[in-house]
Amino acid sequence: MLEREAERLRSERQKIIEELHTARAHVLEARQDEIRPVVVGGREFRPIEAAKRVKHGVGIDDWIPGPVELGAAAPLSHAEIVARYQTSARVGSQDERELNTG
Repeated sequence: MLEREAERLRSERQKIIEELHTARAHVLEARQDEIRPVVVGGREFRPIEAAKRVKHGVGIDDWIPGPVELGAAAPLSHAEIVARYQTSARVGSQDERELNTG
């Protein structure tokens, strides 16, 4: 009976040790993310520079609907994005007002 209890406690201890190792690895990964460069379009930015660019882009560059998952395919193809930008260049403010009227 004591041997079974000892084995159960050894097993529980091992599980706690594994969880501790996992937690430490997550903390280390999080700490490294604070100094790891952010790569966008092949360019590297220090995390502080990336944060400043994001802050500066609020209201300008935050048109992408979120959340965006790492590695996920873009919702539009390159050709569709180009077409939308071309449409924006061709449609003037007067056209937009006419389109927005009921």
